Amino acid sequence: MKIGVAQIDCDPGNLEANLNKIAKYVKLAKEKQCKMVVFPEMVDTGYNMPAIKQYASSWDDTPFKTIQNLAAENEIYICVGLSERVEANIYNTLAVFSPTGELLAKYRKTHLADYPPLNEGSSITAGDSVAMVEIEGFKFGLMICY
Repeated sequence: MKIGVAQIDCDPGNLEANLNKIAKYVKLAKEKQCKMVVFPEMVDTGYNMPAIKQYASSWDDTPFKTIQNLAAENEIYICVGLSERVEANIYNTLAVFSPTGELLAKYRKTHLADYPPLNEGSSITAGDSVAMVEIEGFKFGLMICY
């Protein structure tokens, strides 16, 4: 399985610019005949605590729907780190979308980097379980750094 890795710079808090960059790299991965493309954590908001607090989104909001549509339009698996808001909680979430746009799995970061200067615990809620996903016969454990 050919997998593309998109290590991109994000513009903190600029969801539109970050989603446009994601779209660009999804299309590039498809052109390079990748079956999957993997993005960094918090790629929608950028890894910036004030931006994450302000712009984290629910599953019904634009970042999730845009990436879901990109997966379906390009018929590619997308593994992407997103800032997920559920009521008062914000999670550092890794989501895996199928080539039809289906959400196959998600993992919420369980071990927060809760030390200066990051102090993730001041903005992010820790997840409480691990996650795996099987794609075309390969089993992937999902994780986020630290």
